[in-house]
Amino acid sequence: MPCQKYFLCVADSQNKQRKIELAPDLYRLGRHEQCEIVVQCPYISRFHCLVIVDSDLNITITSYSTNSKRAIVNGKSLGYGELRRLTAGDTICLHDNAMAVLIRE
Repeated sequence: MPCQKYFLCVADSQNKQRKIELAPDLYRLGRHEQCEIVVQCPYISRFHCLVIVDSDLNITITSYSTNSKRAIVNGKSLGYGELRRLTAGDTICLHDNAMAVLIRE
């Protein structure tokens, strides 16, 4: 059976779209240049959320944002520090014009 790969497809407020392959690691999403995935959108936090990929390719997300700018996964707000498992096809809304979609190939 071929190896499954996961990607995070990210679109920001400048209509910049990227497809990022996810390997076991931690990925900070936000405006700050130290984030592994920098998202150009003035309305999200510098360190907005964290995507965690473990060695078995289980993927979870947690929110760093403490204000109303929280990440929304499949239409449900993610509370500060709350962990949520992600599966292929899940949509992460960072703001009205910044989002990410998890895909598997």
